[in-house]
Amino acid sequence: MTNPWDRHSGAFDRPSSSVPGATADVSGDARPDAAEAGDAAERYRGIVSIAGDLVGEYGLSGALDVVESIAAAARDEQRDATATELVSYLERVERLIEERKAINSDIKDVLKEANGRGFNVPTMRWMIERRAKDPDEVREGDALLAIYEESVGGLPVRVPLAAVEPDTPAPKRKESARSKALREARAFASAASTTTH
Repeated sequence: MTNPWDRHSGAFDRPSSSVPGATADVSGDARPDAAEAGDAAERYRGIVSIAGDLVGEYGLSGALDVVESIAAAARDEQRDATATELVSYLERVERLIEERKAINSDIKDVLKEANGRGFNVPTMRWMIERRAKDPDEVREGDALLAIYEESVGGLPVRVPLAAVEPDTPAPKRKESARSKALREARAFASAASTTTH
């Protein structure tokens, strides 16, 4: 029995944009080289041959069922691969979150220990933040802060430690946490410098 698909086997051998390996020319003269045309024709003949075998073996509706089941299996396999990749990313992020929680807990423990030894934790946090920045950025921020402080009548941030008296009276307005931290840091630095001399 001859395959009814064979009579059309040469009619569709011209490569198109949907055939892998086909080349398209903007000028309209799309002519692939002989090797690419031969490969495309061979792939097409292989597909036609498989389709003919399926129709001969299972009939038209059976062949369609086989092709649909193969396509469904391929989709399921792709979906499983995508789900596996997604789960992999999720698990990596979850591990990093757990590591971050452990690190944050360690940081809290260290700061609690420093607080127990008499260090001011907000000042330490402020210093850590400053040390992480670029020195030029810190100087620019200090200059802006000094200008703003002077404009509202407060002390500039960059006051030499020698000019700060330990018996400095408390400001009349409510002291902010940052100002308090700065004052305590200056007092601590002043006390430390006197004990080392």
